[in-house]
Amino acid sequence: MSRKLLFVGLLLGAGALLLTAGRAPTDRFTKSADGTPIHYVAAGAGEPALLFVHGWCCDASYWQLQMEHFASTHRVIAVDLAGHGQSGLDRGEWTMAAFAADVNAVLDQEKLNDVVLVGHSMGGAVIAEAALARPKRVRGLVGVDNFHDVTLHISNRQIEGLLGFLAADFPNNVKTWVGQMFPAGADSALADSIASDMASSPPEMGLGALDHLLHWYNEKPATVLPRLPAPLECINSYAGPTNTDTLKVLRPGYVLRLMPGGSHFLAQESPAVFNRLLEESLADFPPVQDRKP
Repeated sequence: MSRKLLFVGLLLGAGALLLTAGRAPTDRFTKSADGTPIHYVAAGAGEPALLFVHGWCCDASYWQLQMEHFASTHRVIAVDLAGHGQSGLDRGEWTMAAFAADVNAVLDQEKLNDVVLVGHSMGGAVIAEAALARPKRVRGLVGVDNFHDVTLHISNRQIEGLLGFLAADFPNNVKTWVGQMFPAGADSALADSIASDMASSPPEMGLGALDHLLHWYNEKPATVLPRLPAPLECINSYAGPTNTDTLKVLRPGYVLRLMPGGSHFLAQESPAVFNRLLEESLADFPPVQDRKP
């Protein structure tokens, strides 16, 4: 039995709805800059295209309800970053820049010239790096429950402690850690499915990617965010305060949309609310050709 079976079932039969509407997603593959095979799913037509990037130890299937919702009006793509889903595992370092190259390999193969990048959790760092490498093709960036406080510094000791805890028993300790990302009263079936799914990820990739992600947040936001070629907005949870003052200094015009519900997995917890907020962000972004230099 596929480890995705329960999770996909919880997504309300979205695949069947896509088939009914004639907008069934197709599986596609390309290769990243280092030769790693990258899997992605694509559907729909229309600009801007929406390219969805999952978070740490997740995969493209987490965006299934967004693919269903937006495929009638947009080209929609969800990528499996290297080491996740059906993409290749043979990579030396699991850096945010390497993951960004995965995104841009898809962007290039699809010939997307007007795209909004949507990145959940770790995907926020990934889409920021990806946009820097394709500045003339990105209409906007939407972070999903990320960039809460870019001034926060995590010490090396704290990073080593977390990685050591997870490495000691990766499947069980990841499941415990992810379970804490859901508040009391959350949908227990959804929480258990996501935690179990993430815990089944390859430990080498999971530990390496988390290490690089935490160091990226310590070192990169102050230099990367001001250089972004397109507007940045975030859809974040009320549960985690966002330091908007600093973000507006680094990224003038930054917009934050807060979403009720306390989990880290907003698009899965309340997809209808999330989709509406994403529509609002899309309406804010001018077409690439109309953007002021």
